[in-house]
Amino acid sequence: MAKKPREEPSGDSWMNTYSDLVTLLMTFFVLLFSMSSVDAEKWELLVEALAGDKNQVVIDPNGNPGEETIAGNEGEQSGEMSVSGDPADLEDFDDLFAFLQKYVEENNLTESIEVMKSGDNVVYIRFRNSIFFMPDKAELRPEALEILGYLGDCLYAVEDQIYVISINGHTAQVDTLGGVYAVSDWLLSGERASQVARYLDEQKGITGSKLRPMGYGKNFPIADNSTAEGREQNRRVDITIIRNTGGGAEVDQQLASLFDPDQFPRTGGAEDILSPEPLPAENDPIHVPAPEPEPSPAPEPAPEAEPQS
Repeated sequence: MAKKPREEPSGDSWMNTYSDLVTLLMTFFVLLFSMSSVDAEKWELLVEALAGDKNQVVIDPNGNPGEETIAGNEGEQSGEMSVSGDPADLEDFDDLFAFLQKYVEENNLTESIEVMKSGDNVVYIRFRNSIFFMPDKAELRPEALEILGYLGDCLYAVEDQIYVISINGHTAQVDTLGGVYAVSDWLLSGERASQVARYLDEQKGITGSKLRPMGYGKNFPIADNSTAEGREQNRRVDITIIRNTGGGAEVDQQLASLFDPDQFPRTGGAEDILSPEPLPAENDPIHVPAPEPEPSPAPEPAPEAEPQS
């Protein structure tokens, strides 16, 4: 019996293998696409971070939307100094204003505390009396100790860069009964300023010679005394923190003339306060009293003339 002729393989058998490969590749890319989705907002964050070269994009590993944050120096992005708020991290007088301002804002104290500055060498803090004292009282309220504690920690951290801390107590003008005040505005304002200074000295270790508590009574109002709101603003404690600029600044000389016992009063005139002169050197003749001249011996009496004969 004749053998059945073997069929010759067709030339298009490779198409089966090729189609299988293309199908597998398509399946692979579909799988990749299903596992990833490009979020436009995330992509913009990534582009901004790479462009700035200072930030790090942190995205929630679970991929939850709205959990993206930018970690890095946020202060440089906004043009402001980045501060931690912890007084232990305060190392320079330049950061003092930013630390105090952040504390006030984070604790919702903007209605009771104002923080201002003048140039790079002066920081002002204004406290409403109600946050520190009860009416007509000079004892610190317990609620005030936390605020003063934070302030004291900040001042202590940069104390070597501070020249003077002026603490000014103020009261409001009030009506009297028969011209007699229930409490002396002079004594009340002075005692309140002294209580703040005492706390900073005894509880926070601020050098006492740098504290200047003064009471101004009702004599420097900042609002209208005829209204309750105005009187509330006038009852305040102002603190001025002046940087130590090395003794060359004019403000240093003026303050030294007012409070340095070696300079005030120099000669007893008001001109010494307005235009203080520098202290002479230790070897200056002004500091060395001239020796008192020894009394010369009394001359011997001349011999009496003999009577003429």
